[in-house]
Amino acid sequence: MAYQYYRGFTVAEVLIVVAILSILSAGFLSTNISNAFQRWQVQNALNQDVQMLLTGITRARNLAVTSQHSIYLCGGQECDGDWSQLISLRMAESLTDINTWKLALETKMIWRGFPVSRQYIEFLPNGLSSYQNGSFYLCYDQEMARRILINQSGRAYLDTAEYSAEVCQ
Repeated sequence: MAYQYYRGFTVAEVLIVVAILSILSAGFLSTNISNAFQRWQVQNALNQDVQMLLTGITRARNLAVTSQHSIYLCGGQECDGDWSQLISLRMAESLTDINTWKLALETKMIWRGFPVSRQYIEFLPNGLSSYQNGSFYLCYDQEMARRILINQSGRAYLDTAEYSAEVCQ
């Protein structure tokens, strides 16, 4: 009776294959994990800016009602409409700053609404936004954008849809 010898893999060969597969899978997973982490960072930074703007709009409206004076929500250092630079609340009569906020450096904010040429939104003592309605688009680092809608009654709403950062071009 003749014996047949079957050749199998040695322990060293199996360990080498396992090592190669683990290195390849670690490289693949690390790129996916880093991409997911980077996307999370972008969403987090954009959400912070969105919440800051929503808080500013609500604060401006409430302040106008409680003080019985018109309040401006301004864009830019001198209320020049550069919404990406600075956001401030100002008393309409004296133009003194009540509060100021800065967006993240990578965030760009655009106002598209009625009237187009206005550099500020005025909240009247009754809380209305003086027939100024439209949308703020906040774009983060050319990756994603969010939209905040303001209606004529001065109330702000976050649009649940995500937009391409091209809306801020």
